[in-house]
Amino acid sequence: MRHAGQPISAGTQGRTPSARMRPARPGGHRSRPGTGTPRIPEPPAISKIPSLAWLHWTVFAISLLICAYCLFRPSALTVPFAYSDKLAHLAGFFTLVLFAGLATGRRGIGFAILMATLLALAIGSEWIQGTRFLPLRQGDAWDLTANLVGAWLGLITLRVTTTRQAAQPAPTPTIG
Repeated sequence: MRHAGQPISAGTQGRTPSARMRPARPGGHRSRPGTGTPRIPEPPAISKIPSLAWLHWTVFAISLLICAYCLFRPSALTVPFAYSDKLAHLAGFFTLVLFAGLATGRRGIGFAILMATLLALAIGSEWIQGTRFLPLRQGDAWDLTANLVGAWLGLITLRVTTTRQAAQPAPTPTIG
């Protein structure tokens, strides 16, 4: 019961019919007021899809340690066959760029800073090998080329894989 001077707010009194929500339909979806068209269901608050970011960061960190050891070792490693060092440069920077992009989600300032740092590593590692910092090593333009091609292939692979993942419909999470 309403007393004099008290606003109408209890229940559905005082609400206009267009602002009233229809009862929930099976499946928990409600209609938009006055239209009868179903509202898009909201995703669950907690996703049951596990994140692989920790795995991507782990692979990136291990790859970075291996690359740093191989690039800045005082003496060069023995090569099992001709041009295998170029293949190692290409594979190393491919792995670094790919997993850095997967770990950061290929967006944001963190991704840009990480890519700039890897580019500086690709160029700087050959410069350091060619200076007096590592006297038993020598910088090589073909190694630099392999570093940059590996990074470029990593970016292309990252773009293709993340574009395909975005194009695929997300799996429907089950609640229960």
